Amino acid sequence: MSTQPYAPGLPPAVPPKKKPGIVGIIIGVALMVLGPVIGVILIVTSAVGSVGGFSSAPVFQADGSNHQVSVTAGTIMGVWIDQNATGQCEVFDSAGNDIALSTPTSGNQTLNNYDLVAVFTPSTGGTATVTCSGDTVFPYKVAPLIAVGKLAGGIVAGVLIMVFGFLAGLAVLIVTIVRRSGWNKRYGPGAPVGGYVPNPTPYAVQPASPFGQQPITYNPQPTTYGQQPPAYGQQPQTFGQQPPTYGQPPQQPYPPAGGQTPPSYQ
Repeated sequence: MSTQPYAPGLPPAVPPKKKPGIVGIIIGVALMVLGPVIGVILIVTSAVGSVGGFSSAPVFQADGSNHQVSVTAGTIMGVWIDQNATGQCEVFDSAGNDIALSTPTSGNQTLNNYDLVAVFTPSTGGTATVTCSGDTVFPYKVAPLIAVGKLAGGIVAGVLIMVFGFLAGLAVLIVTIVRRSGWNKRYGPGAPVGGYVPNPTPYAVQPASPFGQQPITYNPQPTTYGQQPPAYGQQPQTFGQQPPTYGQPPQQPYPPAGGQTPPSYQ
């Protein structure tokens, strides 16, 4: 015969639930690490994408020579010159038509010691010709304007991913640890066997009566001073009386009332 999986007198043991695995811990740690990493990558990518065109643009010398630049129709281009120089520039499309230059509406912008002095928007793509000159020869660049909105959006999105990714991972990690700890308390080593939990307050035990009898309650009646307590099962006697003899009627109270003589028995 196989032994019972629970102690005698206790309910059968409740089958334990499956212990929460470590998958939640792995996911939580992964989110806490990947969230900040992805956020930083997004911020860097947005920054590089915004200023990448400027960084990769060739440097020309303002000596009055013509320089060819690649342009896309409808893309705002900027003319950047050395911040310590002054000069004038002209731009022509591939057909030789003059492209109007305008002052930047975004205000003064300086990037890597270059000031933004003019912007233009080509109506056709292909190649544009740029010519700059001044009192002295100075370096200049022609590149797409920095997408300030794109850069700001990328930074905001990166920060949000960093914060929410870390907090989500932390929440998953805490919930998993709490669930595993609760499982150990209910079903782990040292947990109560079965579904019975002992009552810390013991019950009062009443003395047992003999088999087949009701419990006996002894409540003696109060007796008058000078009397003995009545025997078990008898009524208490009145002071001054003797118990009657078996088979005889009870006697009158002693002494007799005034003017009477005690009765005699023949």
